[in-house]
Amino acid sequence: MKSRRNSITFTVTAALLTYPAEEFETELKEAGLLCQAIPNKKVRLSLLGTIDWLAGLGKNNARRIYVETFDFSKKRSLYLTYFTHGDTRERGSALASLSALYKETGLDLAEDELPDFLPALLEFASISKKGESVLNGFRPALEILSSELIKISSPYAKVASAITHQLGPIPKHDRINIAKIQIKGPPTELVGLQPYTVSGLDPERAGTR
Repeated sequence: MKSRRNSITFTVTAALLTYPAEEFETELKEAGLLCQAIPNKKVRLSLLGTIDWLAGLGKNNARRIYVETFDFSKKRSLYLTYFTHGDTRERGSALASLSALYKETGLDLAEDELPDFLPALLEFASISKKGESVLNGFRPALEILSSELIKISSPYAKVASAITHQLGPIPKHDRINIAKIQIKGPPTELVGLQPYTVSGLDPERAGTR
């Protein structure tokens, strides 16, 4: 039961954290229907509230707010290895390892997407216990992202909180890592990402990759 509940929550949050597509209204309706199967009332109502907010914005305004929220500040990046590895060689290695895990599970990424993109990780978690374990390994990044969204009073904070709630209590070692990242910030070293450079992107969406 818990596994099924997590799967639905991860599927819905993946949809809500994805750049609004042409089928924006239809996808929101589908997400709303899926939410009805989430047994935790707090999580269910929180996500339904976010869906109502997005629907009220309309596609164009939703796109603008999405870009302003996630693409203009690395502190709110949806590319989670940035929080723990920064722009370093180690990040390149982490991305390669993630790609291998996706292939093992049979989950295909879009050609222009990096494997640490949070919606992709959520989709991975929704179909596989291994994927949920991988997502949980990014707990420090998720907690920092959630905190930064709360700071700007973004309704997207409810989505991030739903994810962390579903993953359960924060382990002690993750609390320590969160504190270290918040004090020192991510490592810096502008090399090692060439194999994962994303080309041909919409300039509006290329802010934090």
